Amino acid sequence: MELERITEFVNEITNIPTAILGLEGIEAEFGIRLFQPSPATFFIQPILNRDTEQIVDVMLSHEQVMCGYVIDMKSRRALLLGPTMEHTCTRKNALNILKRMGLPYKRTDELMGYFEKIPTMALTTFIRHLYFIHYIINDQLPPSKDWYVTLAEKLGPDRTATMQAEHLVHNSREWDRCLEACIEYGKLEELEEFMRNIRSQGRMGMVANDSLRSMKNIAISSIALISRAASRGGMEYEAALTLSDEYIRRVEALNSFSEVQHLLVQSFFDFTKIVSQIHELTSRSKLVYAVVSYVKKNIDKPIQVSEIAEELGHNASYLCRTFKRETGKTLKEYINEMKLEEAKFLLRSTRQPIVNIALELGYSSQAYFTTLFRNYTGNTPVEFREKSI
Repeated sequence: MELERITEFVNEITNIPTAILGLEGIEAEFGIRLFQPSPATFFIQPILNRDTEQIVDVMLSHEQVMCGYVIDMKSRRALLLGPTMEHTCTRKNALNILKRMGLPYKRTDELMGYFEKIPTMALTTFIRHLYFIHYIINDQLPPSKDWYVTLAEKLGPDRTATMQAEHLVHNSREWDRCLEACIEYGKLEELEEFMRNIRSQGRMGMVANDSLRSMKNIAISSIALISRAASRGGMEYEAALTLSDEYIRRVEALNSFSEVQHLLVQSFFDFTKIVSQIHELTSRSKLVYAVVSYVKKNIDKPIQVSEIAEELGHNASYLCRTFKRETGKTLKEYINEMKLEEAKFLLRSTRQPIVNIALELGYSSQAYFTTLFRNYTGNTPVEFREKSI
């Protein structure tokens, strides 16, 4: 079966874009072409310039965009599979991809729509697809029973095309900073994404010769770290200390590496849930709860009071009066406050440029965002980020 037909067939069964790469570049493309140039463009030149005889390989960008290739050993051309992602493309992902591609931010929704039409896929599943393609093209089975693990472990800063992966591992200040921010601001969804990235990108560093003792040492220091973050987020100091001591006691009683690791992750989520609940408005009004939920869901868009009222089926004036009566804040004040709290979280937990954060939160310009942020915090976004490092 010739390479063109195989490439088209792979696209038909996976719904992931495919292409054939020759010595001069792309010879044929199959699949979704709703966004041009394709995000796969980043990976093409490194494949053409490859200095190894690697027949099957996968590349992963910082934004979790995946592309892989299989070399046809007869023609020396490559079948390119991708781009795809492990998880849904977020607005933050899209903005960073556009920045790296040198494209305008106004194409954010277009790029997100493009990825919505491409199936997401776990990294190990993606690698299995590549080796199955290798079997079809070259009639060769994987080199060992652990072939997909071996290839996944090879991913690193020198294996991610032009976009260098930033590994979040223990003893990394970025790891600590992002984790602390998730807990301090009660960001459960962001914590879940962070943990997925940790599992796929990095490993916790070893700090003792014995792996169980190493894991316990990591867990104890991490729990102490997150208890302080929870305290800064509003949890009573004594309560945070008590919960921290309880987790440390349970860690010391465990007898396996995996049990300690599981308990550590559980502690992350438990502290974050407590802070998240503290941040929730205490009113039991269903209407106020619905407003809060709408604002959180749409925090990355411009939010108008009239839109909320229409969505909830209420008169705007009634909605504003009710919200002010039950919370002590006007609805506009609350929307601004939530957006600026989200900005604080992003400034602490990411390295996104200020303009990206402003656009991601629905502000029309960086200057306007900076003015609001200074009025709210007493610092410019740059000053706030520098103080948080």
